[in-house]
Amino acid sequence: MPQKKKKVPFTYCERPGGLIKHEHKYRLTYCGRPEGVLKHENKYRLTYCGRHEGLLKHDNKYRLTYCGRPEGVIKHDNKYRLTYCGRPEGVIKHENKYRLTYCGRPEGVIKHENKYRLTYCGRPEGVIKHDNKYRLTYCGRPEGLIKHENKYRLTYCGRPEGVLKLDNK
Repeated sequence: MPQKKKKVPFTYCERPGGLIKHEHKYRLTYCGRPEGVLKHENKYRLTYCGRHEGLLKHDNKYRLTYCGRPEGVIKHDNKYRLTYCGRPEGVIKHENKYRLTYCGRPEGVIKHENKYRLTYCGRPEGVIKHDNKYRLTYCGRPEGLIKHENKYRLTYCGRPEGVLKLDNK
C-alpha cells in the first residue's frame, strides 16, 4: 500500500499572525529590507500559488499576486494582480528578462486596452551596479509597437537613502 504523501508545511521564515490554514494557496515571500532599516512595514508579500478560481486550465502560466497588506485590510479594490510567469507569445528568446504583468482585474473584464504591462526583470543596460534598487518598466504596448520614444521608465523599487518613512510611495 503506497504511503500517504506528507503535507508540506509552510516554507516561510515567519508565518503571518492569525493565519491558521492556508491549504497551500498562499506563499509569503520576503521582499527584503533595506540595509540599516530597523523596522520595515510591508516587508512581506503574499503570493497566490494555486489556480485562480474559475480558471480551468492555466498550465502554470499565471500567478495571482496579492498587492495589498496581508493583514488589517478591510477593503482594497484591485488587490490582486495576475502575473504572467511564462514567456510572452511571439517572443522566441528573452532569457527571462521580461515579465508580462496583467494590470486589470482578473475577472469580469470585457475589454481592457493596454491591459498588459511588460516589465523588465533584469538590470538596465549600461548599469554596472544597481543593488537591485531599480526596475525598468516597459510603458508601451507589448505588441504592434513600431516606435515609442521614452518607452522605458526606470522605477525606484527601494527606499531613498536617508528617508525614514516612505509611506509606500
